Amino acid sequence: MIMEWAERANCIGTDTNGWYSPDQGSKQIPDKGELKRICDRCEVIDQCLEWAVKHETHGFWAGTTPDDRQRMRHTRGLWVDDPMYWDKGRWAKVGRG
Repeated sequence: MIMEWAERANCIGTDTNGWYSPDQGSKQIPDKGELKRICDRCEVIDQCLEWAVKHETHGFWAGTTPDDRQRMRHTRGLWVDDPMYWDKGRWAKVGRG
């Protein structure tokens, strides 16, 4: 699964710890205001949002929180398809076992 658009994202090179809650179980994202400003100026926000709604259950993506995306999925009758996460410079699938 290649996300070529992600290489043009404003968040590339930022500290990714700020994009996720400290314990991953919490949906609280630190400093959402600053993250939203980064996303709002991003040229790939539409592609990022499409990806996030389909694949992301954690973290701040395309100016949205996990709760925001869950509401979007519910409204559209969608569910998370094959969730992924960034791990040591590559995309990896979330374990289901």
